[in-house]
Amino acid sequence: MTLISVLIALLLERFLGSLDDWRRFGWFDRYSAWLRERFGHRAFMSGPAGVLLVLAGPVLVVVLAVLLLHGAWLGLLELAFGVVVLLYALGPRDLDDEVQGYVEAGAMNDVERQRHHAAALLDGEVPEDDVERTRSLAQGVFVQANARLFAVLFWFVVLGPVGAALYRLGALACRGEADEFRGTAQRLVGLLDWIPVRLTALGYALVGGFEPALRALRRHFLSDLQTLPGSNRSLLVEAGSESLGLERMLEDAREDGGLDEIVNTAGNLVLRTLVVFVTVLALLTLGGWTS
Repeated sequence: MTLISVLIALLLERFLGSLDDWRRFGWFDRYSAWLRERFGHRAFMSGPAGVLLVLAGPVLVVVLAVLLLHGAWLGLLELAFGVVVLLYALGPRDLDDEVQGYVEAGAMNDVERQRHHAAALLDGEVPEDDVERTRSLAQGVFVQANARLFAVLFWFVVLGPVGAALYRLGALACRGEADEFRGTAQRLVGLLDWIPVRLTALGYALVGGFEPALRALRRHFLSDLQTLPGSNRSLLVEAGSESLGLERMLEDAREDGGLDEIVNTAGNLVLRTLVVFVTVLALLTLGGWTS
């Protein structure tokens, strides 16, 4: 069931086109703001208990839906619900679409559109220098792939729709103004990311430069939990960069051009890692290790 849900969701994600307009989370922002306003005077609201309180309502709805649909219509309703939740939790923006949009804009010399896609990939300031921008974008692809794709898939495999919903809602709780609540939410997501980040880094090693990426994985594997989520990001950046041979590619591109193609190559590394993920999941399913 898990493998089928993942395959259907990935195929729909690939062939339905952009689902960005469907993945709207304004309701969660309003719900979170209402709870924080109502209980904001309580000291616990800024700590782990407050974050869990915000997440508990929507996650409980998903739990109840899973229980109600279990076994209904030979499991077809449960399967359909799992696919819908997984599709909703992925992203929320399609990584491959943004990478291709950036590359295509560069080919057409559309600077404004290219900077738009770059800002979306980096979630922040876009470097002015061409080489530094390309480095940041490639590294951003490695980081975003975990947040938008691999971590969601991992928690879906482990906990089903509940896991996918928990991860995405936790990531949404990290948005907004920097305060103690947001910091607590970021530490929670850092914990949720600990295993999927290391599996993603291992995937980068398997499909690219194995030894250099594996050294990066060893350096960060037992990172102190107090340094999360920064150490998670550092691992993804280093493992992806080493696997791709990013610095060597940048040096070559300085002389021969083709900086935009480096970003496309980073996107291809992510797609190859996704193939490895699905293949391993299929083997586990055939071996009877997962439902």
